[in-house]
Amino acid sequence: MQLPDLIALINQNKFYVMSYQTNTDNIYPEDSFITAKEAPSVPLKIVAYKQRIYYCAVVGDEGRKQLVYFERELVPPSLK
Repeated sequence: MQLPDLIALINQNKFYVMSYQTNTDNIYPEDSFITAKEAPSVPLKIVAYKQRIYYCAVVGDEGRKQLVYFERELVPPSLK
Protein backbone atom coordinates (compact mmCIF):
# COMPACT_ATOMS: atom_id res chain seq x y z
CA MET A 1 0.00 0.00 0.00
CA GLN A 2 1.36 3.37 -1.00
CA LEU A 3 1.28 6.45 1.22
CA PRO A 4 -1.42 8.26 -0.83
CA ASP A 5 -3.67 5.18 -0.52
CA LEU A 6 -3.14 5.12 3.24
CA ILE A 7 -3.97 8.82 3.52
CA ALA A 8 -7.11 8.27 1.46
CA LEU A 9 -8.22 5.49 3.83
CA ILE A 10 -7.63 7.69 6.85
CA ASN A 11 -9.62 10.52 5.29
CA GLN A 12 -12.52 8.14 4.56
CA ASN A 13 -12.64 7.10 8.26
CA LYS A 14 -12.13 3.45 7.31
CA PHE A 15 -8.78 3.33 9.05
CA TYR A 16 -8.29 4.38 12.68
CA VAL A 17 -5.02 5.65 14.07
CA MET A 18 -4.15 4.96 17.71
CA SER A 19 -4.03 8.11 19.79
CA TYR A 20 -1.46 8.72 22.50
CA GLN A 21 -3.18 11.78 23.89
CA THR A 22 -3.34 12.19 27.63
CA ASN A 23 -6.66 11.25 29.17
CA THR A 24 -8.20 13.94 31.31
CA ASP A 25 -11.09 11.87 32.58
CA ASN A 26 -9.56 11.08 35.96
CA ILE A 27 -11.52 11.96 39.08
CA TYR A 28 -8.50 12.02 41.41
CA PRO A 29 -5.96 14.77 40.57
CA GLU A 30 -2.22 14.23 40.90
CA ASP A 31 -0.75 14.96 44.36
CA SER A 32 -4.02 14.00 46.08
CA PHE A 33 -4.20 11.49 48.93
CA ILE A 34 -6.34 8.38 48.63
CA THR A 35 -6.43 4.74 49.75
CA ALA A 36 -6.84 1.45 47.91
CA LYS A 37 -9.72 -0.96 48.49
CA GLU A 38 -7.27 -3.81 49.10
CA ALA A 39 -5.45 -1.97 51.92
CA PRO A 40 -7.55 0.91 53.25
CA SER A 41 -5.18 1.54 56.17
CA VAL A 42 -2.27 2.47 53.87
CA PRO A 43 -2.39 6.11 52.74
CA LEU A 44 -1.34 6.72 49.14
CA LYS A 45 -0.37 9.80 47.18
CA ILE A 46 -1.13 9.93 43.45
CA VAL A 47 2.11 10.64 41.62
CA ALA A 48 0.91 10.34 38.01
CA TYR A 49 -2.09 9.43 35.88
CA LYS A 50 -1.34 7.89 32.48
CA GLN A 51 -3.60 5.94 30.15
CA ARG A 52 -6.27 5.46 32.83
CA ILE A 53 -3.83 4.07 35.39
CA TYR A 54 -2.95 5.81 38.65
CA TYR A 55 0.66 5.60 39.82
CA CYS A 56 0.76 5.93 43.60
CA ALA A 57 3.44 6.23 46.28
CA VAL A 58 2.97 5.09 49.86
CA VAL A 59 2.92 8.15 52.12
CA GLY A 60 6.03 8.18 54.31
CA ASP A 61 7.83 5.59 52.16
CA GLU A 62 8.42 7.35 48.84
CA GLY A 63 11.60 5.31 48.18
CA ARG A 64 9.48 2.18 47.77
CA LYS A 65 8.30 1.09 44.32
CA GLN A 66 5.20 2.84 43.07
CA LEU A 67 1.90 1.00 43.15
CA VAL A 68 -0.46 1.07 40.20
CA TYR A 69 -4.26 1.05 40.36
CA PHE A 70 -7.28 1.50 38.17
CA GLU A 71 -9.78 4.12 39.28
CA ARG A 72 -12.28 1.50 40.48
CA GLU A 73 -9.68 0.13 42.93
CA LEU A 74 -9.26 3.44 44.77
CA VAL A 75 -11.27 4.95 47.59
CA PRO A 76 -11.19 8.63 48.55
CA PRO A 77 -10.24 9.29 52.17
CA SER A 78 -13.20 9.41 54.51
CA LEU A 79 -14.35 12.87 55.47
CA LYS A 80 -14.21 13.48 59.19
